[in-house]
Amino acid sequence: MLLTLERRLEVLEALEVDRAGVLPFDLVCSFTPEEFIRRVVVDGFAADAVVVGKGFRYGVWRSGDAAHLRAAGAEHGFRVEEIALEEGERGQISSSAVRRFIADGDVAAARDMLGRPMSSPPRPPPPPARRRRPAPPRWSWR
Repeated sequence: MLLTLERRLEVLEALEVDRAGVLPFDLVCSFTPEEFIRRVVVDGFAADAVVVGKGFRYGVWRSGDAAHLRAAGAEHGFRVEEIALEEGERGQISSSAVRRFIADGDVAAARDMLGRPMSSPPRPPPPPARRRRPAPPRWSWR
């Protein structure tokens, strides 16, 4: 995750996105493409338009693509716009590429690809230390 959920929603609000939803991945990854369209796009959002990046896949085993989504849009009354992914000096800009740079320790490359300094959410404080009870006295019968 490159942004916290809270920050991601703030960015979407600043971009004047009408609606955003947070869906549990373990649920939606099991949907067939048809279930995803019906349950999420049509019934969940009542979408007029869906914008996806080039190479977008959805549904169980990534079996749905933009062409399938576009055909479903014609049937259900929403339009689909597929946008090209941006190219940077170090290749295609994607969260996967940023994560790879971070894993390799190349923070400068990750920053360049993001177009901003990296930030991470504050870590939660450690749990309070448990007080240990003193050990019971040991008796010696010597």
